[in-house]
Amino acid sequence: MADGQSEDAKVQWARELLNTPWRDDPAATVVGARRLIELGPPYVAEAVDQIRLRVLTNHHLGMSIRIEGARLLAGLGGKHVEYAAYGLRLMISEYRGYVEPSDNMDAAKELAGLGPAHVAEAAWELRRQIRTSDAERWDRAHGALYLADLRGPGVMPEPPSEWDFPVYGAFQDRAGRHEFEQRWVEGWGTVRGEPGQPLWHMSFGHRASDEGTLVVSTWRGLGSYWHGTNGPLDARRDAAIDSQVGALSLAFPRDAVTGRAEEDFWRAGAPLSDWPQSWPTLAITVNDDRVEFRIRRLGDAWAAVAQLGPLAIGVYGRGCELGDHSLFSVSRAYTSPGLTVPCL
Repeated sequence: MADGQSEDAKVQWARELLNTPWRDDPAATVVGARRLIELGPPYVAEAVDQIRLRVLTNHHLGMSIRIEGARLLAGLGGKHVEYAAYGLRLMISEYRGYVEPSDNMDAAKELAGLGPAHVAEAAWELRRQIRTSDAERWDRAHGALYLADLRGPGVMPEPPSEWDFPVYGAFQDRAGRHEFEQRWVEGWGTVRGEPGQPLWHMSFGHRASDEGTLVVSTWRGLGSYWHGTNGPLDARRDAAIDSQVGALSLAFPRDAVTGRAEEDFWRAGAPLSDWPQSWPTLAITVNDDRVEFRIRRLGDAWAAVAQLGPLAIGVYGRGCELGDHSLFSVSRAYTSPGLTVPCL
């Protein structure tokens, strides 16, 4: 429509698009909704209702159109962000007879993009998609590429002030070559990312003066809940996946200009189903005990995982070696640089 047309004509045209049957033009509802929203607050509710009713829940539409509808809602802020999150959750769980696995993962990436409060839930879903038995090699690498970006200082909200299970971190290596100048909460999450569920894992990042990076994650088996079993085996699987993805994120970092070296990342990330039982072993000290880790090299980084009773410990790093370090139980104050007695 021409810019000189009256507001009434613009509204009429937007409504015609908004109410176009999806079989005639799958994208028309989203285009019409955007035009109505641009016309101002009086038309927002009408646009929102149609996006919620005719786009987010319509599995006949392409995933890109549904995701665009979710973005449109999220851009309105407030309660509309939760509407967008609801729609994206439907897409994440969409029956794979309708969509490709990569589409489910695209929706999980968009969920994380809604803000820090949604990162843990999106990461949970991406890990679940990656370790689904029918996931192809490149589907796993696709999910790993997204999961790699959901880490680092400040990506998630502050974690709970206390936790009710042992959580591990690292200190300066035995030879004194890697003194950690920075520590941060790398990530944490509950079961399915839901606030009311018990804490599922906690991760600490460490950076040394020589730019060496080490990240330690503790995962616990929780037993059976309404959404399924999350026991020690599930903890180890998630620890293995998350540590490998973390190692890939270090080996193939995202550049602000060129992006991530995606082809190399995908090639290295495709075999994520490789079970840690086949990795070489390395024993290190955890508290005062020697614990056997399984370790895998990924580019110039590495990932390692160990079972410690109902807990699983995942570690990954670059520019330093796991064998140079010991792990200890740590307290909430561990993120403060310079602490010398952080053991519980």
